[in-house]
Amino acid sequence: MLTPRNPKPPTTTNQLYFKTMENWKNGMMETIKSNGSLFRFFSPPHLSTLPPFHSSARPTRAGFTLVEILVVIAIISLLAGVVLLNIAPQLGMGKQAAAQAQIQVLSSALTTYHLAHGFYPIPQQGLEALVRKPVR
Repeated sequence: MLTPRNPKPPTTTNQLYFKTMENWKNGMMETIKSNGSLFRFFSPPHLSTLPPFHSSARPTRAGFTLVEILVVIAIISLLAGVVLLNIAPQLGMGKQAAAQAQIQVLSSALTTYHLAHGFYPIPQQGLEALVRKPVR
C-alpha cells in the first residue's frame, strides 16, 4: 500500500530525496505483493507479459563432451574385446567339427565301397572310384 502523501511539500533536497526513495520502496513492495515478481515493476508495459529471462555465466548447450564420447568408446571396445575372446575359440572348434564330419563321411564311403566290392579303390582310381562303379 502506498503511504498517504504529506500535504506539505519537502523543503530541502535531502527531504525530497528521502521522500522519493520512500515512495519508490512502497511502490516496489506493492508491486511485489500484487504480481509476485519484480519483472512487471522494472520492465516496460509491453514486456510485462513475457517470462523472466534467466541469464547464466555460460550458455547451456545440448550434446556430449569429447571426454564423455571417449569414455563410451572405451567401454564399448572393452566389451567387444571380451566378447571376441569368448567367441574366437568357438570359431576354431566349429571348423574342427566340420573337418571331422567330412572325414567321417569319407571313411563311411570307403567302408561302403569295400563292403560292396571286396577291396578298396587303388590310388590310380582316386576318389572318383567312390562315385562310379568299378571296372573289372
